[in-house]
Amino acid sequence: MKNPLPQLMLELAYWLPLVVLVLVSLAMVALKRIPSLPSWAERIRTRPFYMISFPIVTLIVGVELLLFIVRTFRMWFYYVSPSDWFIFGVGSLVRLSLIWPRETFIALASGCAVCVALVTSFSAVRHELSYEDREDLVANKANDQLKGLTLAIAFIWTWLSLRYVIIHLETARFMTLRII
Repeated sequence: MKNPLPQLMLELAYWLPLVVLVLVSLAMVALKRIPSLPSWAERIRTRPFYMISFPIVTLIVGVELLLFIVRTFRMWFYYVSPSDWFIFGVGSLVRLSLIWPRETFIALASGCAVCVALVTSFSAVRHELSYEDREDLVANKANDQLKGLTLAIAFIWTWLSLRYVIIHLETARFMTLRII
């Protein structure tokens, strides 16, 4: 019998960002109904929910991706002797780019896009929480919608990258994931 814990962990890693997205969005709606709030909550309440929820969920997906990468490197360092780390690493990158040039380019471009999405999300969260007084913030609905679209694209890109990592890197042992 297969060990169900790793499969459950992979599925939780996949579905957790969507659950958090719904919960943060509901919390933002609930904040609008509470009459007296602390100043930090008052600042958050004045913004559209997607300006807070998408960056938070994108950062959660980024942490999950980082944990998968750390796990992969840990396993790699375990099986390769320390004297061969540099040679094996550079050799693997060169061989992979020669064997699969298009896939290697897509993987590198996707990794760069995920990094940009995480920096954008972190910057958006810091920007939304840093204002002491909302009087000086000019509300531009078109600008907010453009930022919201950018944050939604960042979330979707990182979430699909997480899906790719789970399906292609982690399902060698677990072929019955329900996220396909």
